[in-house]
Order: sequence, then C-alpha cells, then structure tokens
Amino acid sequence: HEWTMELRFESWVDATAIRKVRYTLHETCEDLVVHVIEPPFCLTRVSCKTFAVIAELLLNDGRTLKIEHDLTFGPPETFHTVILPLRPKQMPFVKASMNPASLEKAVVRSTFLFTDGLATKGILDTDDLCAAARDALDELGDRRCTLSTFGFGGDHSATLLQGLAEVGGGVYSYVESEDQIGQAFGEALGGLLSTTHQNVQLSLKLTPGVTIARVCTDFAFEDGEGEDGARTVVVEAADLFAEERRDILIMLRLPSAIGADSHQLLGHCYARAFSVVLSRSEAVGPVKLAVRRQASVDSVHNNPHVERHQSRFLTTEALTAANQAARH
Repeated sequence: HEWTMELRFESWVDATAIRKVRYTLHETCEDLVVHVIEPPFCLTRVSCKTFAVIAELLLNDGRTLKIEHDLTFGPPETFHTVILPLRPKQMPFVKASMNPASLEKAVVRSTFLFTDGLATKGILDTDDLCAAARDALDELGDRRCTLSTFGFGGDHSATLLQGLAEVGGGVYSYVESEDQIGQAFGEALGGLLSTTHQNVQLSLKLTPGVTIARVCTDFAFEDGEGEDGARTVVVEAADLFAEERRDILIMLRLPSAIGADSHQLLGHCYARAFSVVLSRSEAVGPVKLAVRRQASVDSVHNNPHVERHQSRFLTTEALTAANQAARH
C-alpha cells in the first residue's frame, strides 16, 4: 500500500518554527529514518503492513517535539490532532537597539560533506567522530553552520553520516552512482535556494512626529502621509528564498525626547507576501518599534551592522553615479 503522511498547521507561522521533521518508520522499511526539511513535511512510502509512524519536530529554537500517528489503509484520510507549543514566547515590542551577536546568528551557513564515510585515519569510532564534530561546531559560536552529508556508493557508512548530519542539524543523502550526484545536491540545496514567498511588501507606519529622513534601498518604495497625519513607507521587496535575509535601512528624524529615561514608540511594522508553500497570501504585524530615549548622552556607540549596511548602500550609490557620469 502506498501511503502519505504530512503535517497540517493552524497557521503558516507554525510551519516556519520547524527546521525539519525526522520520521522513524518500521524496521521492515527500506529507510528506517527519513528527514524532511520543507513544509508541509510530506513523506510518501510503500508498506505491506500498518505501524506507528514517529515524527520528531526539530524546532529552530533547539527544542524537539515528538508525535505519533498510526497508519491505516481503510479510510482515504485519517487525522491525529495534537496541540504543541511550536512558537517561542514573543516580546511585546522590538527595540531599535540591535545586538551584533544576534545579527550574526541570522546569517545562513551550511557545509556539505561528500564522502564514503569510512574512517581510515585518526578518529575511527562513529560516536567519537560525532562528538568531535559537535565540539568543532560548538567552537564556531555565533558562526555555527549546519552540516549535511552525502554518502557515495553502496559500501559507505550510513550510520556515521546520519549521525554527523544529525549533530550538524542538516540532512543525510544517499548517492548510489555518479548520475545521482546532481540530484542529491539539488535536493539539499532546495531548502536554501527555493522561493518561499513572492511579492514581499514591507510597511512602516510611523507615530505622529516621527518622519522619514531617507530610505536606503534599491527596491521600489512609496513614502506618503495617511489620513491621520502619520508618515508611512511601503517597500516592495520582491521574492524571498528559504532562509534568506533581507536588510533594508531606513533613516528617521525623531522629535525631542520627553522625559529623562523612557521608551518612545516610533511606529509599527507590517509584512505581506504570497506564500508559495501554502498557495495563499499571508500577513504579519503590527510589530511595535520602540527606542530608548535619554536626556543626555556622553558617548555614542554606533551599531556595526547598521554602519556596514549604510556603507554598502553609499558605495553602491556612488559607483552607480560614477558609471552614469562616465556614459555622458
């Protein structure tokens, strides 16, 4: 019997909280453990008997949640409803001050290991190799990367490569012959290069008194004033790949601070896009944007990430102007 299992969520936001799903099947199946990295985490297999499928949800915040579903070949569909805490606790607002260390964590870093998985020198034991890989990844700190493995040939060590992929938070792929190399790499890269959202639109509605000094982006944007007198900027951010990060720098003019030490609400952020995974439009927001104001400041510590992004934009702008001047 051919059967298919997938996860269905109350909201698309729940699906984004899951990094991958690890399915554990019956010992009679060809693949005992299968990793799926794209929502709705669909798995199709052929079995001659029913059994309990174990699905472990590996979340982006490091937690792992476990559910079970009993296969049945009678009705066309069966559902198993489970209430799980997928979303991390949300903050009431986003402060304008940014931690460079947290920004480094947002960068996607991946390592692909292509090997027969047979250790011949140095550390030979599978558990010791996995422990050494874990320690090496931990030493990277904020620059930690994921590790995906590709086993080539029928005599490779699947146990070792599966263990390394699990330690590295990646996926393990079996490459039977040279003709399948491209397909295996393509499937692994799919999570990084596939488009997840189209026509992304970002909006920033400012509190009265806060104005826009400049929008530093090459994307098309509109800057206008609403009926309530608040300024609003809308940026058309095009399409997004899976796990892609998009930085857009907006300079604001703030009124004089009121109070010696307080948080000032600058505005609200919104996002809209068409989800390719769910085949429907989705919206997020409002998210409060606030900044801590002080009556006096002895020294100013600029955020290196903001300075880097501003320098890139100004450099690109200067090069574009120079090219245009050279043509004329």
